[in-house]
Amino acid sequence: MTQALLTDAVPLLMRTPEEIRAEIQRALEARREAAGEGDAAEVRRIDIHVATYHWLVGDTDVAPYTGRRVPVLTTSDLAIEQSTGRDHAQQNTHRYDDPVRLDPEAVFDAISWARGQLDDPPSGY
Repeated sequence: MTQALLTDAVPLLMRTPEEIRAEIQRALEARREAAGEGDAAEVRRIDIHVATYHWLVGDTDVAPYTGRRVPVLTTSDLAIEQSTGRDHAQQNTHRYDDPVRLDPEAVFDAISWARGQLDDPPSGY
């Protein structure tokens, strides 16, 4: 997949595909550590981060939260995937480890990092 652009000069994602792929590898190492510690919620979060990263770099066209087929990323697609996670975080209506909250927040965090809205990647911290 080619890098999608907001305009001719502004990339849709601030992280390069190489940075995202490197983060996939680092996140998988963090996942192994979390699994070894028996932290099922963290393993689930990292699995969702990794699935989101694969979608962002074009390894799959299936959106990580909604399951929609998205052959080319747009700002609207990113917003649709992020909206539920943002809403859960702001409303705080579920336990932090409830999958209803965990899954969309993990997608939100991974996209936010890839867009440059977070300095540190979300997996394993």
